Amino acid sequence: MKILAMTVCCVDVYVESNQMCVGGNSINFAAQCLRSGWEHISVLGAVGRDAYGDKVMEYLRSSGIEISHVYQLDGPTAYNRIYVKDGEPYFKPDSWQGGIFEKFLLSESDWAFVKNFDIVAIPANNPNFMEALKRSTGHPRLVVDFMDERDIEIIKMILPFIDLGFISGNRELADQLKSFSVEINSPIVVTLGAEGSIALWKGQSYFHESIPVEKVIDTTGCGDSYQAAFCVSWYCDENLRPAMQAGAEAASQVLQRFGGI
Repeated sequence: MKILAMTVCCVDVYVESNQMCVGGNSINFAAQCLRSGWEHISVLGAVGRDAYGDKVMEYLRSSGIEISHVYQLDGPTAYNRIYVKDGEPYFKPDSWQGGIFEKFLLSESDWAFVKNFDIVAIPANNPNFMEALKRSTGHPRLVVDFMDERDIEIIKMILPFIDLGFISGNRELADQLKSFSVEINSPIVVTLGAEGSIALWKGQSYFHESIPVEKVIDTTGCGDSYQAAFCVSWYCDENLRPAMQAGAEAASQVLQRFGGI
């Protein structure tokens, strides 16, 4: 099976420690797929013709990720200025600069490329998400990161049209979605940060604790890594417990260093 991650490619700038890391949901997801042993992984997206864009392309070319549809375009590469306190990132009003990412829309040739894949991973706040949903026919399968969406009606409206959904939420949200999971054919995974994760499937709730580490350095990208490792395991044997364990292990590794990869 072939996995495509789209279209978030950016640079994470750690202001206080003066570090810069290649990141973004799509690159973080793809990198973890490789770490989890999945060989056929591609990224589709765009960066600018600037120093940040060069940094992203340099990483991607050396990573083993297939990047035939990652473009360098006129304009600034997206970046996020991150501040960290006790391992938890926080942001200021001007931290996120979307640059090329927020303007990049897939062409018809790009959409034709997407059809070559079995699984497409995309965040729900992606500028191309609604078009991906509109074009969805069940192939490729859509894996959606709802981020921190809290509107239960929006979530319920989208879930029947995707193959797998992840939400950064809480136990209350999981309780609200539990009964709805009977109506769809795939799991809903609610990640709880340090409290673990809950998978909802066929009306049942499955809890998995997080894996403690000696010291949390930075939680940036933990959710992306959890999702990627979960997907690799899930699409191998469709067994929830091993998939949740794989996700927890991947997240525990990422939070012990700066950046999502």
